[in-house]
Amino acid sequence: MKENKKILLATSNKGKLEEFQMIFSDYEIISQADLGIDDAVEDGLTFFENALKKARHGAKQSGLFTVADDSGLVVPKLNFEPGIYSARYAGENSSDLDNRKKIIDKLNNCLLYTSPSPRDVEESRFAWWGWKKKGGGGGGGGGGGG
Repeated sequence: MKENKKILLATSNKGKLEEFQMIFSDYEIISQADLGIDDAVEDGLTFFENALKKARHGAKQSGLFTVADDSGLVVPKLNFEPGIYSARYAGENSSDLDNRKKIIDKLNNCLLYTSPSPRDVEESRFAWWGWKKKGGGGGGGGGGGG
């Protein structure tokens, strides 16, 4: 039986492709963009549903084993927004920066510290500081599309 070493990654995100190529260096990881495959419609209600839609779409279009994921930012203080809408949280054609600004604006209008416990307050402060310290987010994953 011939071993198949080619795997399709159901994404157009170059950063995500590079990460998978590094992790699975024994395999030939190609993106759907390499094969001219359009993005799947992500109309699921969960990250899992959207990942499954991407994997099925890629496999059907290419005939290859296909790996997909879906991710985003989930903020408990914002009722778990933006979730599956992370890439378009500030509007359909919004940038990562637009989306981060909307999250920060909404958090600035929240009461961040609701617990009387000093430990809870310190943990919340650390988490918020850590996120802001890193520039408010990354530049490739986590809602960057794909």
